[in-house]
Amino acid sequence: MRTYTIYYIKEEFADFFYGREQRFYELFINAQKATTYKEISKKQVKYVTKPLPQKILKEHFAQAVANKKIYQKNNKYYVLTKNHSETELKIESNVLKIQANGGLDTESIFFDILRNFSGHLLAVDFENKRYGWIKPVKNRRIV
Repeated sequence: MRTYTIYYIKEEFADFFYGREQRFYELFINAQKATTYKEISKKQVKYVTKPLPQKILKEHFAQAVANKKIYQKNNKYYVLTKNHSETELKIESNVLKIQANGGLDTESIFFDILRNFSGHLLAVDFENKRYGWIKPVKNRRIV
């Protein structure tokens, strides 16, 4: 099972730390597991992230539910594929949580929907030490 925690990063921090996502990862790890500076790390996480716009997100997912790939039950969203892979997305106040079983195709459906929502979402898989932007920023060339 793969579990992703997705943070909504404030624009100024997302722009400044683009390419240095490891700093965010270290901060989020410290906020979860640190013993000495845990409270300070939690305050820093709260400072660099912003609350999720729940109403807008739910409207965004309501359009996806209309495609019949996703279904909603008890304030959670699910994708079930033909090969019995299942993925669950839960919208919390400050983070999104995705739990995926089976193939990577089911979680990519959620990532595609979130990619259209915002470019300032950072996904973190703490178990496998993986992290990255849902929608990477394209570098602009100024001539």
